Amino acid sequence: MSEWFWMWLSAFALTQLVETPIYAAGLASRADPRRGLAVCVGYGFLASSLTHPAVWWVIPELIPLEHYALFFVVAEGFAVAVEALLMRALGLRHPLLWALIANGASVLVGLVLRQLIGWP
Repeated sequence: MSEWFWMWLSAFALTQLVETPIYAAGLASRADPRRGLAVCVGYGFLASSLTHPAVWWVIPELIPLEHYALFFVVAEGFAVAVEALLMRALGLRHPLLWALIANGASVLVGLVLRQLIGWP
């Protein structure tokens, strides 16, 4: 498998480790008796699972990484928008805020780890 695939897979894992608990906490705070913690975690995992492949595999085909600032704005804007729509559909209050927090946290953790240890 290609090096790009392994880079994506490690970034995907990190994204899930950061974003899933944030979304799960938000969804669990709704205190919907039909929605247990496992379901909240599953929906949290689903959010990034829907957007992360497009951010890594589709958007770079549309906006080359040589134009990183534009790529970053489009990719993160896409992720935030799609994830906020999903969270809204699931009944989360302030879904855009939750999506900004989750994605901002994963970007920040990724940038810090890259500076400190060169990963992901």
